[in-house]
Amino acid sequence: MQASDVTRTAAKATAAAVVVVALAFGLWKVRSIVILLLLALTFAAAIRPGVEWLRRRHVPQSLAIFSFFALVLGAIGLFFWLAVPPALHQLSEALQQGGPAAAPSHSTGVRHDVLAWVDRQLRELPHGSKLLHPIAAYGHKATSAVVATFFTLAATWYWVSERDRMIELLSAMAPESKREKARQTYLAIDGRLGAYTRLKFLMVVIVGAVLAAGFYLVGLNY
Repeated sequence: MQASDVTRTAAKATAAAVVVVALAFGLWKVRSIVILLLLALTFAAAIRPGVEWLRRRHVPQSLAIFSFFALVLGAIGLFFWLAVPPALHQLSEALQQGGPAAAPSHSTGVRHDVLAWVDRQLRELPHGSKLLHPIAAYGHKATSAVVATFFTLAATWYWVSERDRMIELLSAMAPESKREKARQTYLAIDGRLGAYTRLKFLMVVIVGAVLAAGFYLVGLNY
């Protein structure tokens, strides 16, 4: 191999490595946006069958999507409103068991460390009336969370309403002979992702209901 060929090969390898590193660095810098977009795609795939079911019953698409958003956000808000205050109260009682020696500044042990960590995390969550004004209560951190939430909801809304058009655009990037196969692949991924997500949510609800009923029967209301 001539010296010029070696130099050309080395230059191509170096350029490829630089491009890969640059792409990896760029993705790392925007990783939060990428994660939110993937989350939006997952939510859109999960609620699409319900939106289409409502549309077949002459419900406008925008109203159908909004109803799912309201249902999910309402359930999350109700959970924080009802569950966080009693959880904080019971954690405080658990941390104080054994008298003053069990206070966080004096006690040790894995059990105390776990309870103290859970207590700190719960105290950072909005609950009660703070849900109505999280930005005033939590400042910049809550502002970032609100922006991320609205970005995810907007991306979810867009993907639900414009999925077919976006898939056509992505399929057009493939060679003409493979466009239909690419389109079917994208649709299959979307369908399976939605089915998997709905199954996981259903499992969470069932397991949570069974555990809640069992704890209630033995006197542990929460």
